[in-house]
Amino acid sequence: MFAPPECTIEGELPLKCESPFSSVYRDPQGAVWTVDSTSTRVFRFPRVVVCPNSAPGHSSPAPKGSDELDQPYFDCSEENDRVLSVVFTTVRDDERFFVCIATAGGCIAFGVADSFEGDIRRVQLGVEVTALAAAPCTDGASAKDCDDGNEDLLETTSLCSSGYGGGVLVSSFDGTFSEVMLLCWVSGSCAADLPQRDSDVDVVGLFRVQGRVCGLMVDEVGDRVVTVTQRGDVDVWNLRANVDETHTFGMPAYLASEYGEPCCSILLGGYQLWIGTSKGFVIVFFLQPLGNVVSNDNSPCISHTKCNVDESKGSRGAPHRVWHAHGATAVRSLLVMSLGRLVWSYGADQQANVWDTTELLLRGSLQFPCGDLSELCCGGQYLDTSVWGVCSESGKLTQFRVKELLFGGSRGLAAALCGPTSNEQMERCNVLSSFVSYLCSLLNPTSEQPHASSTMITAATDESNCSYGLSLNGDGDTDTDKYETDTLCLPPHMEVVVKQMEQCYPASHLLPHAVTSLVKGQRIVSQLTANERRGSATFLDGLRHLQRQHQQDSYDLKALRLQVGEERKKRQDAEARLAERENETHEYQQRLERLTVLQEECEKRTATLERQLKSAKKAAAVTSAEATRLCEMEANLHEAHCTVQGLQERMESLVRERQEYLRVSQENKSLRAQVRRFELKQQAAKRALANFIATQDHIVDSLGNILLVDEGGDHRRAHADIDNLYEWLCRNIENQQEFLAGLKRSYETQAGGVAEDRIGQ
Repeated sequence: MFAPPECTIEGELPLKCESPFSSVYRDPQGAVWTVDSTSTRVFRFPRVVVCPNSAPGHSSPAPKGSDELDQPYFDCSEENDRVLSVVFTTVRDDERFFVCIATAGGCIAFGVADSFEGDIRRVQLGVEVTALAAAPCTDGASAKDCDDGNEDLLETTSLCSSGYGGGVLVSSFDGTFSEVMLLCWVSGSCAADLPQRDSDVDVVGLFRVQGRVCGLMVDEVGDRVVTVTQRGDVDVWNLRANVDETHTFGMPAYLASEYGEPCCSILLGGYQLWIGTSKGFVIVFFLQPLGNVVSNDNSPCISHTKCNVDESKGSRGAPHRVWHAHGATAVRSLLVMSLGRLVWSYGADQQANVWDTTELLLRGSLQFPCGDLSELCCGGQYLDTSVWGVCSESGKLTQFRVKELLFGGSRGLAAALCGPTSNEQMERCNVLSSFVSYLCSLLNPTSEQPHASSTMITAATDESNCSYGLSLNGDGDTDTDKYETDTLCLPPHMEVVVKQMEQCYPASHLLPHAVTSLVKGQRIVSQLTANERRGSATFLDGLRHLQRQHQQDSYDLKALRLQVGEERKKRQDAEARLAERENETHEYQQRLERLTVLQEECEKRTATLERQLKSAKKAAAVTSAEATRLCEMEANLHEAHCTVQGLQERMESLVRERQEYLRVSQENKSLRAQVRRFELKQQAAKRALANFIATQDHIVDSLGNILLVDEGGDHRRAHADIDNLYEWLCRNIENQQEFLAGLKRSYETQAGGVAEDRIGQ
């Protein structure tokens, strides 16, 4: 039914902005948000500027001038920080959108998307942020399921149901593990108020995964959070049940070493995960719990749209499709087009591939009519939409128009209103015919039920109810609560058909509701018919049935009367106990009043003490200048104390050195005196030795003279000389002995004094 899309260039951003851009985002109101080439500033360009000829469906305030558009909406406060991502969220019961800007350094900024004031609130997480996603707006219904004692789930649901209107999911990385946190602001009087301080923002840790998270997504229902790590692991976390369902989904993962690290990822319909890698691969996962089989019939799907593609024969967590679509270059962007019917993958090879999400086939490829683009961002998922791209060389922002056509005509279905022709009428007839055929296929399974016997009717009815999510009770009666079903969800191509038909037939959007009502009515009629055929066949049988029922009711009535009597007795006892409780309550009330009076007196005394404490603090307080002067004086005093302590230690060392010097001087003096005495004694010893030598010489000379005299024969004279010499020698020897004895005593005395001095030391 659909022809290949047409892509035409609309031109660059109609604004004189000299800042080159590196990435682009688009909010739900049609405004374009850009990040400069340094990844430190964020600019906002409203819808009236980027699309001046757009339909006046969205009302957004116009800027006051072009100078205001040149001013960044957000600027990184840290020097080495960079903008990581920009997401848009909303609060419950409010039409305004809020922008959330995350930096890699852990700064999260909130602001109103349609405001030019730049009034943003910053929250510093203090951790490295790797991924960001808008959190779902929970209606608080899941808070009823928190009675099992799960405190983490109770905390999360309380935030999502009381004072919480929206927020973001943030992934932080500590080097080994990544923690996914729910960051939301708790409003005060108005649900749309921005956080005024960090205390208005609550951070709840949801779960942790091993590795660095590169992709963070939430399914369309808001039940599950899907993460993709740098090494290719996919984790699934149930946000409502607060449990890890990765094992339930088969532990999906791929080899990042073989296919490359994830560059971009999208989640379609809550089950189809598309990942673009750095090596040019496009990988598709089917995130389905174990035991679920992909439906291949035409029965209506209530929750999600299923894909009629068989699973691969590999392991449960292996990718279902892997395409090497962009050579050895990285996949830069993945775009969801045509309400999820198509996915565009744009790589560094400047080639855009168009993939069919239903059949998982390559429908075609195209090349944008411009240079190399670093990033793409699509607008609304319509047949005629806009795509914005950032030129990698110049950093300019370029707008493209993408138009999906139908076979049989060069224009879309909306163009048939201008001048209808036979081809366009035939085109509309074909669209209506295909849509009616699809709706009839939904009604056929219930209209072809067998009517042979009541057993077969019951089986067919049960089978039909199972296909639509219904069940019967044991008595054959239909549970009326089970008839309440959701609105019929159409496949993507049927949703596109309904969108096209709305332009020509405004009431066509009511067809899914009408078909749902028909299906429910047909099921009710089938069930009533089955119950009627299981009933009475004749009047007598009906009368007997009524008699048996009346008899049974009479027995029940007697039992009920007995129960009423017992209940009356219980009520009287309860009233008596209630009177006792009222008396006790009255006593407790009196005690409470007395305690209240005591509490008031205590509060008054506490207030008086607080006032006295404030006055005392005020009296003891000093001015800032005095405090600064006091701090300086304390610092100077501390420095002087350190100096005095150092000088004191130096003086003590000098005193010790002086004492040591005096002791050494005294010792040297005593040693010099001893040396002097030793020298004098040495001189005396030398004189004694010289005297001894002189005595020997004198004796030798005298003996020589005696020998000469003896040769002459004069013996008497010789004997007289010998006697004189002997006397003289005796006297001299006595003198020398006395002298030597005195010298020896002197040496001994001096030696004893030196030993005493050494012992004293």
